Formats: sequence, structure tokens, C-alpha cells
Amino acid sequence: MFNMIQPKLSFHDIAKFIGITNAAVHSKLKHKKIEYFRLGKRSNYLNHSGARELFNIKIKPTVIAFELVKGGVGKTSLSFHCGVRASLYGLKCLMIDLDQQANLTRSFGINNNNLPTMIDLIKNQLALKDNVIKVADGIDLLPSKFENAMLNTILLINNLPLDKVFKEQIEPLKNNYDLILIDCPPDLGATVTAAALSSDLILAPIEPDKFSISGLELTLNEISGISSTYGKTIPVKIILNKFNTKTNLSHQTLSSLFSNDKTKDLLLRNFITCSQDFPNAFDSCISLFDTIKKSTAKNDIDLLVRELIEILKIP
Repeated sequence: MFNMIQPKLSFHDIAKFIGITNAAVHSKLKHKKIEYFRLGKRSNYLNHSGARELFNIKIKPTVIAFELVKGGVGKTSLSFHCGVRASLYGLKCLMIDLDQQANLTRSFGINNNNLPTMIDLIKNQLALKDNVIKVADGIDLLPSKFENAMLNTILLINNLPLDKVFKEQIEPLKNNYDLILIDCPPDLGATVTAAALSSDLILAPIEPDKFSISGLELTLNEISGISSTYGKTIPVKIILNKFNTKTNLSHQTLSSLFSNDKTKDLLLRNFITCSQDFPNAFDSCISLFDTIKKSTAKNDIDLLVRELIEILKIP
């Protein structure tokens, strides 16, 4: 057993999202008979179930792989918090951890020893849908462990079709989830190729440094090669992470991405600023949204998720 995270959507955030007052939020919830919760004397909030009933947001069920060949750029933190925030807008999310470091798994407070992971599913021909675990209201997870380091080898030795091996497991689950988010390892092996081919969108996080830019170039070239080989167009979006408004390097990186013909149309309009809140949350095995306290980090993630919702929203 583990302690599940408990994400919260404050009345203030609801009011800001809908464009009404806090009092109007209260009246709307009362009218719809939606259960809400109180934290302290004045702070009210919704969980995923209440938000799903209130917002009823419809998006195209989408698989997003967080992918970049360089490690340490924030793939895990972004996938984790994007999934948590999306759940607070009522979207049902499945998180798939493919990285043998299992940091996404640990973000949910799970020390995985006995739970099935992707390598177990492949080796034992198990169904993904039967082996996910509930880690929060509106969020399920396929965890990872160190044995996933052998996934590349297993896929290649068994000559498994990379365009089908994950996709055939994941695609049917679009009937059960609004978002399926894949945290990929930082390499260009068979596992990442299979993840890319099962995805509707690749989100490439980069830091403002030359190594991240080099990693982005390698990743974009690899995705282009995969698309050509398998005859599938895989859209890519770039998110600038750990942006420091006080450094020239951050502004130079942003400028170079906008001035580059290959990247200018791929860059998301929102970016994530540097914040100690992210590692603090990881160390505490909670999400940023387990508290309703305001923070720049929470606002950055919120804007990113709202941008993604807008991209995927069904008119």
C-alpha cells in the first residue's frame, strides 16, 4: 500500500478558469449538487470527480510521450504535474512509466518491487488494461522498475514490431482515458521508438543550455527518421523548462528557438520557470497541487495544461 496524493482545485482557480466570482462558484456547485471540500475555515476545493462533473471538458483522447535524448530536462516532473493538473480539470489520465529510473513511479509514492511493469507485460503477454493501478482520483499508473532497462534488448531480440508492440496495448485504452502520458527514458532506443509510434503527440522538454539544444536536434532528427520509416506523421511540441528570467542564456535560448525555422512553429507559447517547488514536491511524494497555496510553479503548469487542453479540445 502507499499514500495516494490528494490534488485539489481551489475555488479561486475554478473562478479564474470559468471567469466568475468565488461566490458564483459556490452557487454553481450548489445548483449542480456537486460535492466540494473545505480546508481550514475559508478554503474550499474540488477533487477530480467534482471537476469532471463541473467542467465536462471534451478533448480528443490523446497519447503524449515526453521525450528527449538528454536526461535531467524535467520529463518526469512535467509529465507528473501535467497529469495531476489535467485530472483537476476533470480529465481522466493514465500515466505510463517507461524509464528504468522509475522517478515517475516514485513521484506517486510507490516503491515498486512486485507490481507489473512494461517489461513484464511484454515478456508474459499481459494486458496493459489489467495491470494499471489507481494512484489518485482520476489518475492510473503503469509503474516502472530497474528491470525496464532491459526493454530495448527484449524488443530487439524478439524482433517485435515497434509500430505495434505498445500501440496495440495503448490504443484501446483511449475509450477509458482522456490523456495517456508516457514518461520515456533519455535515449533513442527501441523503447522510445515504440513509445513515439504509439503516440499522437511528442512533448520535448528542453532546458536553456547547449546540451539540451543538441539533444533536441537529435530527437527531432530521430522522430523525422521514424516518421519516414514507418509512414506515420508524429507531431512534436517543444516546452522550455527551467527558464530563468534573470539570465541571458534563458532569453538567448528562447530567441534562438523562435528564430530557427525547424523549431519556431513547434514551441509552445507557455514555459516553465525555475522553481525549487518541483524537487521539494518530489522529495515529499506529493504534487504541487496537494496544497491550494498559490505559487509560480503551479501557475506555470496550469497555463501549460490549459494550452494543451485548448489544442486537443473538441469544438
